[in-house]
Amino acid sequence: MENIPSEFTLVTKEMAMGEIVAKYPQAVQIVQSVGLHCAGCMVSYIETLEQGCLGHGMSEDEIDDLVKRINQSIQHPVKEDSNPIKVSNSASVKLREILNEDGKTDWFYRILVVNITVPPYISFELDFAFKPLENDIIFTANEINFIIDKSIVEKVQGAIIDFDGSKDGVGFSIKNPKLILKQDSSGFISGI
Repeated sequence: MENIPSEFTLVTKEMAMGEIVAKYPQAVQIVQSVGLHCAGCMVSYIETLEQGCLGHGMSEDEIDDLVKRINQSIQHPVKEDSNPIKVSNSASVKLREILNEDGKTDWFYRILVVNITVPPYISFELDFAFKPLENDIIFTANEINFIIDKSIVEKVQGAIIDFDGSKDGVGFSIKNPKLILKQDSSGFISGI
């Protein structure tokens, strides 16, 4: 890989998983996206990335692709400000709580466009996702991991996920200041 600053050490499949994630925390999302949820386990400091991948049934080509993706994330880190959405602290706490209650702590939230009624209105929905699909991007907002299809990024760009758990609160809402808003029966606020 060319143009990598000298302060970066390229990740290789011979490196221990624990060493990789300790040095490059952004690698956690990438390895989780291919079904490796062992980044924090005790074996990760003994087992190489390749051993872990082979133990999970990955092919050599899949391992090489994973190493390439990790190194690309080192070379071109994603800044929190570049995320398509933002998540309030109250929403982050509640989203984490839901993952814990459902035993899905290593899962992602998928943002979906579920309904385009009479244009210009769009409705959004959050769902669980174990791993990303081919056309997905992964990002973290306020310590919550999200997956979104590249084709809808523009529709949610600038949105804020919030949670109001008060007696009169609406629960979760997705608000986008750039959009005309309406609220559906589930409490999600959506727009164009």
